Amino acid sequence: MLYSPRFYADISTPKWKAGDIAFWIWNGDTTAKYDHTTIVTYVDASGSPYFTQHSANHYNQAYSAYIVANPHAYVADMHLHTSY
Repeated sequence: MLYSPRFYADISTPKWKAGDIAFWIWNGDTTAKYDHTTIVTYVDASGSPYFTQHSANHYNQAYSAYIVANPHAYVADMHLHTSY
């Protein structure tokens, strides 16, 4: 995990929560900079996240839909620290 004073990135197996910020790299090159950001707006009973973004006006789009559209995508989940 990557840490900062306010957030930490879960890049192994994220445990998504509504309100988390997801940073994406569309081409899967993990040495590249993140090039897209979404917000987790819903998590279903199985733990699968749904994202909302302003580009293309997607609202509650399933994680699986992102991966189908961008098969090489890489995502990191940013969690807000609740205590310091």
